[in-house]
Amino acid sequence: MSDTPERYAGAADAHLDLRHHLSYADYLGLDAVLTAQRPRTDAHDEMLFIVQHQATELWLKLVLHELHTVAALVDADDLGPAFKSFARVERVMQGLIASWDVLSTMTPADYMAFRAALDTSSGFQSFQFRELEFVLGNRNAVYLEPFRHEPQIVINGFANRLIHSDRRGRWSLIAGTGRRCLREQARCNTQGEYKQSESGHNDKT
Repeated sequence: MSDTPERYAGAADAHLDLRHHLSYADYLGLDAVLTAQRPRTDAHDEMLFIVQHQATELWLKLVLHELHTVAALVDADDLGPAFKSFARVERVMQGLIASWDVLSTMTPADYMAFRAALDTSSGFQSFQFRELEFVLGNRNAVYLEPFRHEPQIVINGFANRLIHSDRRGRWSLIAGTGRRCLREQARCNTQGEYKQSESGHNDKT
């Protein structure tokens, strides 16, 4: 057997030796991502439960990234890219809702096989979901109580981003503009930068 790996078809320009190059796994931090699933029981379905919720948190991270960008764009009166980010958030939320169909393959009995291992943990304690509520205007301080034990840097970052800024007016502005677009059957082609066609596909002009 040759010491040199056979080159597969179409790989003439592929980088096969990645010892001194950035790899796919390195770029995505897959060592951390794929070792973050730590079931507390031997129940088969606990892995599904963990992956479902971790994936949801990753998508929420993207949603928050887009919404904070929207706030900055609205402050700058740059609504074209803001609508593009809103369209992205909409697609993410559609995907999140659809993804819960996978969890429906787990029966109540399957869930009860590991439920006790969750102790007091609950989706209600999702830090990012609370941040999403605050970003969108639901700022009930009681929802911050479960996070008092979190590192102070996390709480301070949350407060700096949300509590000391008022974005409710921004959402009202965008919602009103969106309603006008719908009433006029417009394609929301603001400043010629982004539009959504009648077929539902996104286009750039």
